[in-house]
Amino acid sequence: MADVKAHILIVEDESIVAMDLKFRLEGLGYGVCGVASNSVEAMDKAAALKPDLILMDIVLKGDIDGIETAAQIYQRFSTPVIFLTAYGDDKTLQRAKLTQPYGYIIKPFETRDLYTCIEMALYKSEMEEELKKSELKYRLLINTIPNIVFKGYVDWSVDFFDNKIEALTGYTADDFAQRRVKWSDCIVAEDIPAAQEAFIRALKTTKSYLREYRIKNKEGAVFWVSEAASIVLDKENRVEYISGAFLDVTKRKGTELALQKAQETLVYSEKLAAIGRLASGVAHEVKNPLGIIMGGLEYLEQKLSSADEETRSDMKKVREAVKRADAVIQGLLKFSRPADLKIEKINLNDMVNNVIALLQYKTQLAKIKVCPELSGGDTTVSVDRAQIEQVLINVLLNAVEAMPLGGQITVRVGSGIIEVRDVGEGISAHDLSKLFEPFFTTKRDKKGTGLGLYISRMIVENHRGKMAIESELGKGTLVRIMLPAGA
Repeated sequence: MADVKAHILIVEDESIVAMDLKFRLEGLGYGVCGVASNSVEAMDKAAALKPDLILMDIVLKGDIDGIETAAQIYQRFSTPVIFLTAYGDDKTLQRAKLTQPYGYIIKPFETRDLYTCIEMALYKSEMEEELKKSELKYRLLINTIPNIVFKGYVDWSVDFFDNKIEALTGYTADDFAQRRVKWSDCIVAEDIPAAQEAFIRALKTTKSYLREYRIKNKEGAVFWVSEAASIVLDKENRVEYISGAFLDVTKRKGTELALQKAQETLVYSEKLAAIGRLASGVAHEVKNPLGIIMGGLEYLEQKLSSADEETRSDMKKVREAVKRADAVIQGLLKFSRPADLKIEKINLNDMVNNVIALLQYKTQLAKIKVCPELSGGDTTVSVDRAQIEQVLINVLLNAVEAMPLGGQITVRVGSGIIEVRDVGEGISAHDLSKLFEPFFTTKRDKKGTGLGLYISRMIVENHRGKMAIESELGKGTLVRIMLPAGA
Protein backbone atom coordinates (compact mmCIF):
# COMPACT_ATOMS: atom_id res chain seq x y z
CA MET A 1 0.00 0.00 0.00
CA ALA A 2 2.89 2.30 0.70
CA ASP A 3 4.13 2.23 -2.91
CA VAL A 4 0.78 2.83 -4.64
CA LYS A 5 0.06 6.05 -6.51
CA ALA A 6 -2.97 6.90 -4.37
CA HIS A 7 -5.46 5.34 -1.97
CA ILE A 8 -8.98 5.22 -3.43
CA LEU A 9 -12.33 4.46 -1.78
CA ILE A 10 -14.96 2.86 -4.03
CA VAL A 11 -18.63 3.64 -3.28
CA GLU A 12 -20.74 1.32 -5.46
CA ASP A 13 -23.89 -0.63 -4.55
CA GLU A 14 -23.35 -3.27 -7.26
CA SER A 15 -20.75 -5.69 -5.87
CA ILE A 16 -19.74 -7.02 -9.31
CA VAL A 17 -19.14 -3.49 -10.59
CA ALA A 18 -17.22 -2.68 -7.39
CA MET A 19 -14.94 -5.69 -7.82
CA ASP A 20 -14.36 -4.79 -11.49
CA LEU A 21 -13.36 -1.28 -10.46
CA LYS A 22 -11.01 -2.61 -7.77
CA PHE A 23 -9.34 -4.90 -10.30
CA ARG A 24 -8.88 -2.09 -12.82
CA LEU A 25 -7.54 0.36 -10.24
CA GLU A 26 -4.99 -2.03 -8.84
CA GLY A 27 -3.94 -2.83 -12.40
CA LEU A 28 -3.27 0.92 -12.90
CA GLY A 29 -1.09 1.04 -9.77
CA TYR A 30 -3.62 2.51 -7.34
CA GLY A 31 -4.50 1.08 -3.95
CA VAL A 32 -8.14 0.44 -3.03
CA CYS A 33 -8.43 1.17 0.68
CA GLY A 34 -12.09 0.19 0.95
CA VAL A 35 -15.45 -0.46 -0.69
CA ALA A 36 -18.82 0.92 0.49
CA SER A 37 -22.28 0.20 -0.84
CA ASN A 38 -24.34 2.99 0.75
CA SER A 39 -24.08 6.52 2.17
CA VAL A 40 -23.56 5.53 5.80
CA GLU A 41 -20.71 3.14 4.96
CA ALA A 42 -19.17 5.75 2.69
CA MET A 43 -19.18 8.42 5.43
CA ASP A 44 -17.73 6.03 8.03
CA LYS A 45 -14.94 4.73 5.76
CA ALA A 46 -14.10 8.23 4.49
CA ALA A 47 -13.62 9.29 8.12
CA ALA A 48 -11.64 6.20 9.13
CA LEU A 49 -9.51 5.53 6.03
CA LYS A 50 -8.92 9.13 4.83
CA PRO A 51 -8.60 8.18 1.13
CA ASP A 52 -6.88 10.39 -1.43
CA LEU A 53 -9.85 10.05 -3.80
CA ILE A 54 -13.38 8.59 -3.85
CA LEU A 55 -15.08 6.99 -6.85
CA MET A 56 -18.78 7.58 -6.12
CA ASP A 57 -21.74 5.96 -7.88
CA ILE A 58 -24.59 8.46 -8.06
CA VAL A 59 -27.30 5.81 -7.51
CA LEU A 60 -26.91 4.18 -4.08
CA LYS A 61 -29.12 2.00 -1.94
CA GLY A 62 -30.95 3.84 0.84
CA ASP A 63 -32.47 7.31 1.22
CA ILE A 64 -29.29 9.28 0.43
CA ASP A 65 -27.84 9.12 -3.07
CA GLY A 66 -24.24 9.57 -4.19
CA ILE A 67 -24.58 13.28 -4.91
CA GLU A 68 -25.78 14.09 -1.39
CA THR A 69 -23.14 11.77 0.10
CA ALA A 70 -20.38 13.45 -1.92
CA ALA A 71 -21.52 16.88 -0.74
CA GLN A 72 -21.35 15.80 2.92
CA ILE A 73 -17.94 14.16 2.50
CA TYR A 74 -16.44 17.18 0.78
CA GLN A 75 -17.85 19.50 3.40
CA ARG A 76 -16.40 17.43 6.26
CA PHE A 77 -13.13 16.12 4.84
CA SER A 78 -12.49 18.02 1.54
CA THR A 79 -11.85 14.64 -0.11
CA PRO A 80 -11.99 14.85 -3.94
CA VAL A 81 -14.81 12.86 -5.56
CA ILE A 82 -15.27 11.45 -9.09
CA PHE A 83 -18.85 10.50 -9.97
CA LEU A 84 -19.66 7.25 -11.75
CA THR A 85 -23.10 6.97 -13.33
CA ALA A 86 -25.08 5.36 -16.08
CA TYR A 87 -27.24 8.50 -16.26
CA GLY A 88 -26.03 11.49 -18.23
CA ASP A 89 -29.15 13.67 -18.17
CA ASP A 90 -28.83 17.42 -17.61
CA LYS A 91 -30.78 17.43 -14.34
CA THR A 92 -28.42 14.91 -12.74
CA LEU A 93 -25.40 16.70 -14.15
CA GLN A 94 -26.53 20.07 -12.71
CA ARG A 95 -27.07 18.53 -9.27
CA ALA A 96 -23.65 16.91 -9.41
CA LYS A 97 -21.95 20.19 -10.35
CA LEU A 98 -23.12 21.81 -7.13
CA THR A 99 -20.92 19.41 -5.11
CA GLN A 100 -17.78 20.56 -6.98
CA PRO A 101 -16.77 17.08 -8.24
CA TYR A 102 -13.28 16.43 -9.62
CA GLY A 103 -14.59 14.27 -12.47
CA TYR A 104 -17.70 12.70 -14.01
CA ILE A 105 -17.53 9.35 -15.84
CA ILE A 106 -20.45 7.80 -17.74
CA LYS A 107 -20.77 3.99 -17.51
CA PRO A 108 -19.61 1.95 -19.32
CA PHE A 109 -16.12 3.50 -19.58
CA GLU A 110 -12.71 2.55 -20.84
CA THR A 111 -9.87 1.92 -18.40
CA ARG A 112 -7.85 4.64 -20.11
CA ASP A 113 -10.66 7.16 -19.52
CA LEU A 114 -10.77 6.13 -15.88
CA TYR A 115 -6.99 6.56 -15.55
CA THR A 116 -7.06 10.00 -17.20
CA CYS A 117 -9.91 11.23 -15.00
CA ILE A 118 -8.24 9.97 -11.81
CA GLU A 119 -4.86 11.53 -12.65
CA MET A 120 -6.51 14.89 -13.45
CA ALA A 121 -8.48 14.74 -10.20
CA LEU A 122 -5.40 13.90 -8.14
CA TYR A 123 -3.40 16.67 -9.82
CA LYS A 124 -6.16 19.19 -9.22
CA SER A 125 -6.45 18.10 -5.59
CA GLU A 126 -2.68 18.36 -5.10
CA MET A 127 -2.61 21.86 -6.60
CA GLU A 128 -5.51 22.95 -4.41
CA GLU A 129 -3.75 21.59 -1.35
CA GLU A 130 -0.57 23.47 -2.28
CA LEU A 131 -2.64 26.61 -2.81
CA LYS A 132 -4.25 26.19 0.60
CA LYS A 133 -0.83 25.78 2.22
CA SER A 134 0.43 28.84 0.37
CA GLU A 135 -2.62 30.87 1.42
CA LEU A 136 -2.21 29.68 5.01
CA LYS A 137 1.46 30.76 5.05
CA TYR A 138 0.47 34.07 3.49
CA ARG A 139 -2.28 34.67 6.05
CA LEU A 140 0.00 33.66 8.93
CA LEU A 141 2.56 36.12 7.64
CA ILE A 142 -0.05 38.84 7.21
CA ASN A 143 -1.35 38.22 10.73
CA THR A 144 2.11 38.47 12.30
CA ILE A 145 2.96 41.89 10.87
CA PRO A 146 1.39 45.06 12.31
CA ASN A 147 0.48 46.36 8.83
CA ILE A 148 -3.03 45.85 7.50
CA VAL A 149 -2.70 44.73 3.87
CA PHE A 150 -5.42 45.83 1.45
CA LYS A 151 -6.53 46.01 -2.16
CA GLY A 152 -8.45 49.19 -2.92
CA TYR A 153 -10.32 50.81 -5.79
CA VAL A 154 -10.93 54.34 -7.03
CA ASP A 155 -14.40 54.51 -5.49
CA TRP A 156 -12.84 54.08 -2.00
CA SER A 157 -14.11 50.49 -1.73
CA VAL A 158 -11.47 48.17 -0.32
CA ASP A 159 -10.73 44.50 0.34
CA PHE A 160 -8.73 43.44 3.40
CA PHE A 161 -6.77 40.20 3.69
CA ASP A 162 -7.20 39.65 7.42
CA ASN A 163 -9.40 40.82 10.28
CA LYS A 164 -6.84 43.11 11.96
CA ILE A 165 -8.84 45.93 10.39
CA GLU A 166 -11.64 45.22 12.90
CA ALA A 167 -9.44 46.08 15.89
CA LEU A 168 -8.64 49.44 14.29
CA THR A 169 -11.98 50.48 12.80
CA GLY A 170 -14.60 48.34 14.51
CA TYR A 171 -15.68 47.03 11.09
CA THR A 172 -14.86 43.51 9.87
CA ALA A 173 -13.06 42.66 6.65
CA ASP A 174 -16.40 41.28 5.44
CA ASP A 175 -18.09 44.66 6.07
CA PHE A 176 -15.68 46.15 3.57
CA ALA A 177 -15.77 43.17 1.18
CA GLN A 178 -19.58 43.34 1.00
CA ARG A 179 -19.33 47.11 0.42
CA ARG A 180 -21.35 47.91 3.52
CA VAL A 181 -18.54 50.30 4.42
CA LYS A 182 -16.12 52.26 2.21
CA TRP A 183 -12.77 53.55 3.40
CA SER A 184 -13.90 57.14 2.81
CA ASP A 185 -16.57 56.52 5.49
CA CYS A 186 -13.76 56.09 8.04
CA ILE A 187 -11.53 59.05 7.11
CA VAL A 188 -12.03 62.27 9.08
CA ALA A 189 -13.81 64.55 6.59
CA GLU A 190 -11.33 67.42 6.72
CA ASP A 191 -8.43 65.03 5.95
CA ILE A 192 -9.98 63.66 2.74
CA PRO A 193 -8.85 66.51 0.39
CA ALA A 194 -5.17 66.07 1.35
CA ALA A 195 -5.46 62.28 0.91
CA GLN A 196 -7.00 62.76 -2.55
CA GLU A 197 -4.26 65.20 -3.50
CA ALA A 198 -1.55 62.66 -2.57
CA PHE A 199 -3.26 60.04 -4.77
CA ILE A 200 -3.58 62.40 -7.75
CA ARG A 201 0.08 63.44 -7.41
CA ALA A 202 1.17 59.78 -7.36
CA LEU A 203 -1.01 58.99 -10.38
CA LYS A 204 0.83 61.68 -12.35
CA THR A 205 4.30 60.61 -11.21
CA THR A 206 5.62 57.43 -9.58
CA LYS A 207 2.30 55.56 -9.13
CA SER A 208 3.16 55.08 -5.44
CA TYR A 209 2.53 57.20 -2.38
CA LEU A 210 2.82 57.49 1.39
CA ARG A 211 0.17 59.52 3.16
CA GLU A 212 -0.95 60.02 6.76
CA TYR A 213 -4.39 61.05 7.94
CA ARG A 214 -6.92 60.52 10.70
CA ILE A 215 -9.73 57.97 10.74
CA LYS A 216 -12.75 57.51 13.00
CA ASN A 217 -13.64 54.04 14.19
CA LYS A 218 -17.18 52.70 14.57
CA GLU A 219 -17.44 54.22 18.06
CA GLY A 220 -16.15 57.65 16.97
CA ALA A 221 -12.61 57.37 18.40
CA VAL A 222 -9.94 59.02 16.23
CA PHE A 223 -6.70 57.31 15.13
CA TRP A 224 -3.80 58.26 12.88
CA VAL A 225 -2.90 55.85 10.05
CA SER A 226 -0.01 55.76 7.63
CA GLU A 227 -0.91 54.39 4.19
CA ALA A 228 1.76 53.16 1.77
CA ALA A 229 0.45 51.95 -1.58
CA SER A 230 1.08 51.46 -5.30
CA ILE A 231 -1.37 52.20 -8.10
CA VAL A 232 -1.85 49.42 -10.68
CA LEU A 233 -3.06 50.44 -14.15
CA ASP A 234 -4.78 48.33 -16.81
CA LYS A 235 -3.94 48.18 -20.53
CA GLU A 236 -5.96 51.35 -21.17
CA ASN A 237 -3.87 53.16 -18.53
CA ARG A 238 -6.82 53.38 -16.17
CA VAL A 239 -6.62 52.60 -12.46
CA GLU A 240 -7.34 48.90 -12.00
CA TYR A 241 -6.70 48.76 -8.26
CA ILE A 242 -4.48 50.06 -5.46
CA SER A 243 -2.32 47.65 -3.48
CA GLY A 244 -0.85 48.63 -0.14
CA ALA A 245 -0.93 48.53 3.64
CA PHE A 246 -2.17 50.62 6.55
CA LEU A 247 -0.29 51.07 9.80
CA ASP A 248 -1.71 52.52 13.02
CA VAL A 249 0.67 55.38 13.91
CA THR A 250 -1.46 56.99 16.61
CA LYS A 251 1.17 56.50 19.35
CA ARG A 252 3.98 57.74 17.14
CA LYS A 253 1.92 60.75 16.07
CA GLY A 254 1.09 61.50 19.69
CA THR A 255 4.77 61.35 20.61
CA GLU A 256 5.67 63.63 17.69
CA LEU A 257 2.99 66.16 18.61
CA ALA A 258 4.02 66.08 22.28
CA LEU A 259 7.67 66.60 21.33
CA GLN A 260 6.75 69.42 18.98
CA LYS A 261 4.61 71.03 21.69
CA ALA A 262 7.43 70.70 24.22
CA GLN A 263 9.90 72.28 21.80
CA GLU A 264 7.49 75.12 21.04
CA THR A 265 6.86 75.65 24.75
CA LEU A 266 10.59 75.74 25.47
CA VAL A 267 11.28 78.24 22.69
CA TYR A 268 8.24 80.26 23.72
CA SER A 269 9.38 80.33 27.37
CA GLU A 270 12.88 81.41 26.36
CA LYS A 271 11.45 84.19 24.19
CA LEU A 272 9.14 85.35 26.95
CA ALA A 273 11.95 85.39 29.48
CA ALA A 274 14.09 87.52 27.17
CA ILE A 275 11.19 89.80 26.26
CA GLY A 276 10.27 90.11 29.94
CA ARG A 277 13.74 91.29 30.87
CA LEU A 278 13.74 93.74 27.95
CA ALA A 279 10.22 94.93 28.73
CA SER A 280 11.07 95.63 32.35
CA GLY A 281 14.12 97.68 31.41
CA VAL A 282 12.37 99.61 28.63
CA ALA A 283 9.31 100.28 30.80
CA HIS A 284 11.33 101.83 33.58
CA GLU A 285 13.46 103.88 31.17
CA VAL A 286 10.45 105.26 29.29
CA LYS A 287 8.06 105.85 32.19
CA ASN A 288 10.09 108.69 33.65
CA PRO A 289 10.26 110.74 30.42
CA LEU A 290 6.54 110.18 29.94
CA GLY A 291 5.90 111.63 33.39
CA ILE A 292 7.90 114.70 32.49
CA ILE A 293 5.98 115.09 29.20
CA MET A 294 2.64 114.79 30.99
CA GLY A 295 3.69 117.36 33.57
CA GLY A 296 4.81 119.71 30.81
CA LEU A 297 1.44 119.31 29.08
CA GLU A 298 -0.42 120.24 32.27
CA TYR A 299 1.82 123.31 32.66
CA LEU A 300 1.22 124.39 29.06
CA GLU A 301 -2.53 123.88 29.40
CA GLN A 302 -2.55 126.27 32.36
CA LYS A 303 -0.43 128.84 30.56
CA LEU A 304 -2.36 128.54 27.30
CA SER A 305 -5.87 128.46 28.70
CA SER A 306 -6.96 131.05 26.17
CA ALA A 307 -5.23 129.31 23.25
CA ASP A 308 -7.14 128.91 20.02
CA GLU A 309 -9.20 125.78 19.24
CA GLU A 310 -6.56 124.28 16.93
CA THR A 311 -3.87 124.50 19.62
CA ARG A 312 -6.13 122.91 22.26
CA SER A 313 -6.98 120.12 19.77
CA ASP A 314 -3.30 119.45 19.13
CA MET A 315 -2.53 119.36 22.84
CA LYS A 316 -5.41 116.92 23.36
CA LYS A 317 -3.91 114.63 20.75
CA VAL A 318 -0.53 114.82 22.50
CA ARG A 319 -2.19 113.95 25.86
CA GLU A 320 -3.96 110.96 24.28
CA ALA A 321 -0.70 109.78 22.75
CA VAL A 322 1.04 110.02 26.11
CA LYS A 323 -1.80 108.11 27.79
CA ARG A 324 -1.56 105.42 25.18
CA ALA A 325 2.22 105.19 25.67
CA ASP A 326 1.65 104.98 29.42
CA ALA A 327 -0.88 102.15 28.89
CA VAL A 328 1.73 100.27 26.88
CA ILE A 329 4.25 100.78 29.69
CA GLN A 330 1.76 99.51 32.28
CA GLY A 331 1.21 96.47 30.10
CA LEU A 332 4.93 95.89 29.81
CA LEU A 333 5.32 96.05 33.57
CA LYS A 334 2.49 93.54 34.08
CA PHE A 335 4.01 91.39 31.37
CA SER A 336 7.45 91.35 32.98
CA ARG A 337 6.30 91.09 36.60
CA PRO A 338 2.82 89.61 37.20
CA ALA A 339 1.19 90.86 40.38
CA ASP A 340 0.81 88.54 43.39
CA LEU A 341 -2.60 86.92 43.74
CA LYS A 342 -4.99 88.08 46.47
CA ILE A 343 -7.22 85.02 46.67
CA GLU A 344 -10.81 85.27 47.91
CA LYS A 345 -14.02 83.32 47.32
CA ILE A 346 -16.34 84.98 44.82
CA ASN A 347 -19.54 84.12 42.99
CA LEU A 348 -19.07 84.15 39.21
CA ASN A 349 -22.71 85.13 38.64
CA ASP A 350 -22.24 88.26 40.78
CA MET A 351 -18.92 89.14 39.17
CA VAL A 352 -20.36 88.86 35.65
CA ASN A 353 -23.30 91.09 36.56
CA ASN A 354 -20.93 93.68 38.06
CA VAL A 355 -18.67 93.77 34.98
CA ILE A 356 -21.65 94.02 32.59
CA ALA A 357 -22.98 96.95 34.63
CA LEU A 358 -19.55 98.59 34.61
CA LEU A 359 -19.40 98.44 30.80
CA GLN A 360 -23.08 99.27 30.25
CA TYR A 361 -22.45 102.82 29.03
CA LYS A 362 -19.86 101.68 26.45
CA THR A 363 -21.95 98.77 25.16
CA GLN A 364 -25.06 100.95 24.80
CA LEU A 365 -23.11 103.52 22.76
CA ALA A 366 -21.91 100.69 20.50
CA LYS A 367 -25.54 99.46 20.08
CA ILE A 368 -24.62 96.14 21.66
CA LYS A 369 -26.84 94.12 23.97
CA VAL A 370 -25.05 91.97 26.54
CA CYS A 371 -27.14 88.95 27.56
CA PRO A 372 -26.01 87.08 30.68
CA GLU A 373 -26.93 83.39 31.00
CA LEU A 374 -26.27 82.79 34.68
CA SER A 375 -25.92 79.39 36.30
CA GLY A 376 -28.44 77.99 38.74
CA GLY A 377 -25.75 75.90 40.40
CA ASP A 378 -22.76 76.67 42.56
CA THR A 379 -20.46 79.17 40.81
CA THR A 380 -18.09 79.79 43.71
CA VAL A 381 -14.39 80.08 42.81
CA SER A 382 -11.32 81.10 44.79
CA VAL A 383 -9.56 83.79 42.74
CA ASP A 384 -8.08 87.26 42.77
CA ARG A 385 -11.28 89.22 42.08
CA ALA A 386 -9.57 92.26 40.56
CA GLN A 387 -7.45 90.20 38.16
CA ILE A 388 -10.30 87.98 36.94
CA GLU A 389 -12.50 91.05 36.48
CA GLN A 390 -9.66 92.55 34.41
CA VAL A 391 -9.67 89.42 32.23
CA LEU A 392 -13.44 89.54 31.68
CA ILE A 393 -13.38 93.29 30.95
CA ASN A 394 -10.62 92.77 28.37
CA VAL A 395 -12.55 89.93 26.69
CA LEU A 396 -15.80 91.93 26.59
CA LEU A 397 -14.07 95.03 25.17
CA ASN A 398 -12.51 92.88 22.45
CA ALA A 399 -15.98 91.53 21.64
CA VAL A 400 -17.40 95.08 21.45
CA GLU A 401 -14.61 96.17 19.07
CA ALA A 402 -15.30 93.12 16.87
CA MET A 403 -18.92 94.28 16.35
CA PRO A 404 -18.78 97.77 14.76
CA LEU A 405 -22.38 97.40 13.55
CA GLY A 406 -23.70 96.36 16.97
CA GLY A 407 -25.39 93.10 17.88
CA GLN A 408 -25.51 90.76 20.83
CA ILE A 409 -22.89 89.37 23.19
CA THR A 410 -23.83 86.35 25.29
CA VAL A 411 -22.06 85.72 28.58
CA ARG A 412 -22.74 82.21 29.92
CA VAL A 413 -21.72 81.19 33.42
CA GLY A 414 -21.16 77.59 34.50
CA SER A 415 -19.33 75.84 37.30
CA GLY A 416 -15.90 77.48 37.12
CA ILE A 417 -16.54 78.58 33.51
CA ILE A 418 -17.29 81.88 31.82
CA GLU A 419 -18.03 81.87 28.08
CA VAL A 420 -18.24 85.09 26.06
CA ARG A 421 -19.74 84.68 22.58
CA ASP A 422 -20.05 87.51 20.06
CA VAL A 423 -21.46 87.63 16.53
CA GLY A 424 -18.77 89.92 15.21
CA GLU A 425 -16.21 89.84 12.42
CA GLY A 426 -14.50 86.67 13.59
CA ILE A 427 -10.81 85.79 13.38
CA SER A 428 -8.95 83.95 10.61
CA ALA A 429 -7.38 80.57 11.35
CA HIS A 430 -3.93 82.11 10.74
CA ASP A 431 -4.48 84.88 13.30
CA LEU A 432 -6.26 82.57 15.75
CA SER A 433 -3.08 80.53 16.26
CA LYS A 434 -1.18 83.71 17.29
CA LEU A 435 -3.75 85.45 19.51
CA PHE A 436 -1.96 84.66 22.77
CA GLU A 437 1.46 85.76 21.55
CA PRO A 438 2.71 88.96 23.24
CA PHE A 439 2.52 92.09 21.05
CA PHE A 440 0.38 90.35 18.40
CA THR A 441 -2.84 92.20 17.65
CA THR A 442 -5.57 92.11 15.02
CA LYS A 443 -6.38 95.78 15.75
CA ARG A 444 -3.53 97.54 13.96
CA ASP A 445 -5.82 100.32 12.72
CA LYS A 446 -7.15 100.76 16.27
CA LYS A 447 -3.62 100.76 17.68
CA GLY A 448 -3.97 97.81 20.04
CA THR A 449 -0.93 96.93 22.14
CA GLY A 450 -1.15 93.18 21.56
CA LEU A 451 -0.67 92.47 25.28
CA GLY A 452 -4.28 92.21 26.47
CA LEU A 453 -4.95 88.56 25.62
CA TYR A 454 -1.47 87.45 26.58
CA ILE A 455 -1.77 89.04 30.03
CA SER A 456 -5.34 87.70 30.37
CA ARG A 457 -4.23 84.15 29.72
CA MET A 458 -1.25 84.59 32.02
CA ILE A 459 -3.64 85.68 34.81
CA VAL A 460 -5.95 82.69 34.21
CA GLU A 461 -3.05 80.23 34.14
CA ASN A 462 -1.67 81.75 37.38
CA HIS A 463 -5.03 80.69 38.85
CA ARG A 464 -4.38 77.12 37.55
CA GLY A 465 -7.04 77.64 34.90
CA LYS A 466 -7.21 77.65 31.12
CA MET A 467 -8.30 80.08 28.44
CA ALA A 468 -9.35 79.06 24.93
CA ILE A 469 -10.70 80.85 21.87
CA GLU A 470 -12.76 79.51 18.97
CA SER A 471 -13.60 81.71 16.00
CA GLU A 472 -14.63 81.75 12.36
CA LEU A 473 -14.51 84.67 9.96
CA GLY A 474 -17.90 86.29 9.53
CA LYS A 475 -19.52 84.18 12.26
CA GLY A 476 -18.09 85.49 15.50
CA THR A 477 -15.89 84.37 18.37
CA LEU A 478 -16.23 82.30 21.54
CA VAL A 479 -13.83 82.91 24.44
CA ARG A 480 -13.87 80.30 27.23
CA ILE A 481 -12.36 81.08 30.64
CA MET A 482 -12.03 77.95 32.79
CA LEU A 483 -11.19 78.30 36.49
CA PRO A 484 -10.90 75.65 39.22
CA ALA A 485 -14.44 75.39 40.63
CA GLY A 486 -15.33 75.38 44.31
CA ALA A 487 -12.68 75.64 47.02
